[in-house]
Amino acid sequence: MEYQNNYQDQIVDASSELKKKNANYLRIIENVKDLIFQISLPDGKYKYISPTSVDIFGYEPMEFYTNPDLLKDVMHPDFRDYFNREWRSLLTDKTSVTYEYKIVHKSGDTRWLTQRSILVRNDNGEIIGLEGIISDITERKKAEKHLINTLKELKRSNKKLEQYTYAVFCDIQEPLQKVKKVTELFSKKYAGKIDDKADLYLKHMIDGTKRMQNMILKLLGFSKVTSKSRNLEKVM
Repeated sequence: MEYQNNYQDQIVDASSELKKKNANYLRIIENVKDLIFQISLPDGKYKYISPTSVDIFGYEPMEFYTNPDLLKDVMHPDFRDYFNREWRSLLTDKTSVTYEYKIVHKSGDTRWLTQRSILVRNDNGEIIGLEGIISDITERKKAEKHLINTLKELKRSNKKLEQYTYAVFCDIQEPLQKVKKVTELFSKKYAGKIDDKADLYLKHMIDGTKRMQNMILKLLGFSKVTSKSRNLEKVM
């Protein structure tokens, strides 16, 4: 009799401990920002959906329980065909582990979501359910779009800068060529006729204009190569 009482006490203690662990587990799940769900298959009914559904979708968990097609109903028109294809593939075990889509929040706002899912099987290997996590990635998508737009604007600015630089170098090259020719003519006519300092100054002027001209030609060439390489990247 005493043994039986001890055994019953152990069962009660174990049951109490299990309830505490389940309560802690449920509290953790219901306080995460991501939505956690369980669906039975093939009927597609929700066995569990966390309260985060209110933040992510704008709908209470009970609304998902009473309407298993609610996720399809809030799917953005651009992603309905995609979602339906994924769902059909899911039933044949051909779905992606992770995929992204847009939904229309109850408030009317458009949200970007990412879903990670795993299939649940019975002892015979048959698919009986789906478990997964849904995260709101709207802010990340906004940041990505902003970055893309910034890069496009930067490319446009660089192209304008290249065109401006090319035009400026061309404008500088013409008078520089005239200075070079005049200096060379002056040197041929007066070299050795004034004094050594004059000859040295003329030599520095000719060398300087040549170096400046070569530098401008290199910069013009670089500007052309840069533009061509970018055009080539677009074609490739």
